[in-house]
Amino acid sequence: MSLVRGRQRTGRGSSSFIFAVPWPKEFDNEIAADPQVRAKTDFLRSAGCKRTEGAEVKNEEDQKPTTTSTQPDTTALSTPPFKSSAEKYIQVDIHIYANGATYNWHLFHEAHGDLWNMLGGIIIPLELTCATNGLHLRIKDVETYNKLPSWVKMTDDPARVLDYLGLDSDQNWTPFMSWDDMMAYAATCRFHDPGRWRSRDKQDGEGEEHADLTKETKDGDGLKKVEGGLTEDDPPKLKHNDRARAAKRPAFHYWIDTYLPAYLDDTPGKNAHMTREEVIEDAKKFFGDLFTSQFEDRSTRWTRQVKVDKMWSELRKSCLCRAARSDML
Repeated sequence: MSLVRGRQRTGRGSSSFIFAVPWPKEFDNEIAADPQVRAKTDFLRSAGCKRTEGAEVKNEEDQKPTTTSTQPDTTALSTPPFKSSAEKYIQVDIHIYANGATYNWHLFHEAHGDLWNMLGGIIIPLELTCATNGLHLRIKDVETYNKLPSWVKMTDDPARVLDYLGLDSDQNWTPFMSWDDMMAYAATCRFHDPGRWRSRDKQDGEGEEHADLTKETKDGDGLKKVEGGLTEDDPPKLKHNDRARAAKRPAFHYWIDTYLPAYLDDTPGKNAHMTREEVIEDAKKFFGDLFTSQFEDRSTRWTRQVKVDKMWSELRKSCLCRAARSDML
């Protein structure tokens, strides 16, 4: 076992280590029988996986590309689809969490690989974000200028998250037998509207996914402004991160290009057509007085701060203009 990347701090006392483990010899030359793993194989080959340098080519079968740098997809079975070679490795990520609550959340959040990437496309337009530390409701007016303070934590209790989104808890803790089973489960989210994706292919949206680190620029007033913010009437767009994810992760690619287009006419979830304002009121009702108080307090304080910053920015611009006129005279 060799350490590929040293200790990486992930916040709040947690750390991660990444190891490369040689592929077990007893599984050499084993070909995966699972059809979805075969689908992954075809996808990776079409994406341009190259044969390992130095590998001896004996026949046409040996000329098929092997993969040494592509990270394994956790949504598919782990049996290798390619014939093994001496250079084949398994990537092993070891995460050390600061406490049991953090461990339980990550176990929940990452248990099904790309599931939360799929659910994210459903809930993010409604100002909801499920991140590495819990489910959050975002404050739209604040998010445009300062992302992290705009996130108000709703809960980090997996059971409450599933209940709020209308997802079956027992089914979540049971392994899915196929990609279709997992995606059918994601589609039971009460906010899922299959028809939203009807015009996705016509969209070419840019920007970053809300759950990632923000990218900021200066607007005309000198204030920090987050790129890629959604507007009330924005149609669903496949953002930059999602396009990259679809190019690298076969399950997410299947969700975007195959599953969603096949079920455009399915019945929407019971709350699929809620507006953002209705979602805010719904969240307050569901999570109670403590969350309501935190949300209102954060919204009031940071909305005021944004206005103050903008005022000072306008004053500075005004002073600079007057100084420039004086110099001209």
